[in-house]
Amino acid sequence: MQYVNKLVLSIILVIMALSCKAQKMELLLTNKTLVANVATIYEEVVGNSDCAGGQLYLVLEFNKEHVAVLEKSISTCGEESITSLGNFRWKLLKTNNVIIEAAPEKMKYSYLNNLELKLSDGILLGKRKNDANELTNNYVFKEVFNKK
Repeated sequence: MQYVNKLVLSIILVIMALSCKAQKMELLLTNKTLVANVATIYEEVVGNSDCAGGQLYLVLEFNKEHVAVLEKSISTCGEESITSLGNFRWKLLKTNNVIIEAAPEKMKYSYLNNLELKLSDGILLGKRKNDANELTNNYVFKEVFNKK
């Protein structure tokens, strides 16, 4: 009987440890804004132009249950435009993969399409297979600290 009690106690302790680890990992994302540079854009223009390209960023604003997903474009002349892709539920799996529960039609023409996210050593990493050329791009999401 004492063996059974020790076994049950051991199982409970393991479950509690795993639960604490999952909560700790989840806290690495909660209430964070993370950004990754996902593309460099070049535009053909007639003549000389300071605004002939720019950078595209994927912005993920996490709270406890949802993530707001934005695409932010900054032209070479400093003009910014932001497109909101939506506010979606997210979850962290035991494998440390992060799932954004967006409908496929919301992702189709965005950088969410084919994007795999994984939390590794406290850093959110992204991997995306390009439909056009079958190449895989890797991204590192960095935290943006809000000014208050």
